[in-house]
Amino acid sequence: MKIWNRPAGIMAAVLLCSPVCVYGGAAVTPESLINRIGPGTVRISLEEPAFEPEKSLIPGESISKDPCVKNTGDVDVYAFLEVTVPAGSIRVIQQGFAAPAARTDFFTFRPDAGWQLLKEETSENASVYVYGCSRRLSPGEKSAPLFSELKAVPYLEGSFTDGEKLSVEIRAKAVACEGLSGDLQEAYTACLDGLKK
Repeated sequence: MKIWNRPAGIMAAVLLCSPVCVYGGAAVTPESLINRIGPGTVRISLEEPAFEPEKSLIPGESISKDPCVKNTGDVDVYAFLEVTVPAGSIRVIQQGFAAPAARTDFFTFRPDAGWQLLKEETSENASVYVYGCSRRLSPGEKSAPLFSELKAVPYLEGSFTDGEKLSVEIRAKAVACEGLSGDLQEAYTACLDGLKK
């Protein structure tokens, strides 16, 4: 019968097991993760795929113009379009007769049902209309066009000087949906407040 030397036997067992224990211990050590979280970005683009720039219009004629907003950011947004239409005192044809000179928008449009009028301001030489898209836009999503055509009013020849260029200005704005109730007027106010900062 062989007698083991206990301290030497224990030491040998520890030495044999230590690489396994050390390696096994390293296998259960938790890994660390770094989560990089940045703020969402509100980014939009204004598009008019059907518009033909620099086209001359005759009284009462329409041109294709289809302003819409595309969400190019990474958060849901409420989108708004501000349309500035030139105006002035001109004579137009109404029911086949020339009406007396009156302040008139030089162009008209019919808004799509997917847009809601939020604000309208008129001055002597322009009208400003602000519309809100009635649904929120997810990243990559595009709104319906605000309108599909722009129509010149039936003005009398000679109302404008030769070579005069008239501009309809369209501006797009947006605000992140987070924290807003869904009311377009509230969202537009938040958008304006954000632009002031």
